Amino acid sequence: MRLHDKVAIITGSGTGLGKGIAKRFAREGASVVICGRRIDKVQETVEEISGAGGTAIGVQADVADEASVKHLVAETVSHFRAINVLVNNAGVRGAVGDATSMDLDGWWEALRINLSGPLICARHVIPAMKESGGGSIVNIGSMRLVHVKAGAAAYCASKGGLIHLTKVMALDHAADNIRVNLLSPALVLTPFTQYVVDDFDDPEEGIRYFGAQYPLGRIGTEEDIANAALFLASDESSWVTGAHLNVDGGMGAK
Repeated sequence: MRLHDKVAIITGSGTGLGKGIAKRFAREGASVVICGRRIDKVQETVEEISGAGGTAIGVQADVADEASVKHLVAETVSHFRAINVLVNNAGVRGAVGDATSMDLDGWWEALRINLSGPLICARHVIPAMKESGGGSIVNIGSMRLVHVKAGAAAYCASKGGLIHLTKVMALDHAADNIRVNLLSPALVLTPFTQYVVDDFDDPEEGIRYFGAQYPLGRIGTEEDIANAALFLASDESSWVTGAHLNVDGGMGAK
């Protein structure tokens, strides 16, 4: 019960990695706030957690919209009277293409959600964290901070900015007993990344193909990422802030 009596907001937690993190946190005793733009997926996750004996509420929210984030924070404080953990997980792929061909609307969308979103959420969560005596913010990055990909400038740039945002926020709020860290996953098969195996006749063949590229011989699982997020959210990492943790099967060492 490493998060007993803690209240955690996990953005983009209706599906994928965010959902896995939320379920893990709930099993560790946290009261979790599930949020995302698709309220049907948000409610599905809430029902799964509640059905397993956990405590969860759902709030529809767009992390790039400040009024929406204010509502998210107000609902959390109204229900649980505190905020101890924020996981900035919500993200999009954004525009695909090079500088001459990418759709600029997709470029701005990636920056708004992947980079501005964590800032806006932190902006409104931090005052509540200070009232609670401190807390932990976990920003979710990507292996694309280290291994960039042609045609993915929007995604790589928006995630890359999280390195310096994380470090500066860690310095700005250390005196408030608020820790800020960056967790960067490599490939984990979720609805967000399913497209990478869609070209294979057999998805399992695609999983084996990509897994063979990792030093540890497999792609990641939602549980791999949730366990790392749990460490950074819990008091076990009480002397860790401004850090960048790659959870990537060894890919970052290549």
